[in-house]
Amino acid sequence: FCAMHAEAKDGGKADADFPPSALTGGADVVIQSLHKTMPALTQTALVHRVSGRVSRERLEEAQRMFQTSSPSYVLMASIVRAVRWGAEEGGAFRRYADWLREFRRETGALACLKRFAPEEIGWTADPGKLVLYDRTGQKSGRELYDVLRLRYGLQPEMCTERYVLLMTSPADTETGIGRLRAALKEMDRELESSEPGREDGNRKAAGRVPILRPEPVLTPAEADEAPKEPVSPDAAAGRTAGEYLYLYPPEIPLLVPGERVPEELPEILKEYQEAGISVQGMREKGKLWVIKERI
Repeated sequence: FCAMHAEAKDGGKADADFPPSALTGGADVVIQSLHKTMPALTQTALVHRVSGRVSRERLEEAQRMFQTSSPSYVLMASIVRAVRWGAEEGGAFRRYADWLREFRRETGALACLKRFAPEEIGWTADPGKLVLYDRTGQKSGRELYDVLRLRYGLQPEMCTERYVLLMTSPADTETGIGRLRAALKEMDRELESSEPGREDGNRKAAGRVPILRPEPVLTPAEADEAPKEPVSPDAAAGRTAGEYLYLYPPEIPLLVPGERVPEELPEILKEYQEAGISVQGMREKGKLWVIKERI
């Protein structure tokens, strides 16, 4: 939405700063959130019917299955206001693109705090999502998250064992941007002045925790119907998962019901715990529900 609008208002100047929209990538139906980047209330989004391969009647039929007969007029008014703001404030996207470019330049000059560049991540990245980490390993992603939130009053979107994610938008103010700049520079100076070679238990957390790729054994529906039992993570290795296991935020599943529990899961859970990352889904504390084995 931002890139398309910027192209229309600024003759394509801001468009090069953002990844292409799914609207121009060949999708038939696109759902776009308004509350992530646009100034709209949470839970607001737009459904775009892009091609003729999905009929309007079929789309409306699917909507009737889920939508309420009592919509929130507050949310609807927020959608209208955000779309109108986007249509009338073309310069906001130009300023936003300029600020992001300047921010990339400034963070590139920091000694310890670094930003993941698109080429490091391996896919086309949204420049408005600022992914920062401590190059020295002194601070885990969880610690960076807490410092920004508790000391500086800046609320990050999420964190992992290694990095912290900050969401930005064209509606951000100069005051807010200035606070973020000042906070990162001060944090960087503190890290740089720390004792060289300092070991504080977080260097392991600064590395990458392996991405799990569990083998599916049952469908989630089959796993839901099967009898289950709680066991320790060590005992769960090799068994079939009976519940979701996910990181919060952003609720990315590590394990889905019906998948075989990887042998390395206990060690990974320990690393997340040491890094201060919240793992959700264990209904019994310290135990994981798995499918009962047949005798």
